[in-house]
Amino acid sequence: MNSLIDKLTAMESEAAALIEQAKAKAASLDKKADEQIESIKKEMSAVLDQKILAHREEVQKKHDALAAAQDSTERKALAALDSISSDALAVQADKIVARFREI
Repeated sequence: MNSLIDKLTAMESEAAALIEQAKAKAASLDKKADEQIESIKKEMSAVLDQKILAHREEVQKKHDALAAAQDSTERKALAALDSISSDALAVQADKIVARFREI
């Protein structure tokens, strides 16, 4: 009978050890999975940051080009205004004054 009890006790101890090993392996796998998830998150974040930076640079280039075009248009318009002679301005001013006098 002692032999049977000893065998059962040994089996129980062996089962407990196997359970502890399984728990340790599960904890190790869980930790490894968490590390992999964190690594993937960092990689995705880096890719996203790079895409955002590239988009920002593209938008900045477009903005700079549009601003340069607008500046050129503005300079041409100002040059056209500057090219109007003072005599022509005086004639137009006289016409405006005459029109107001008619009213």
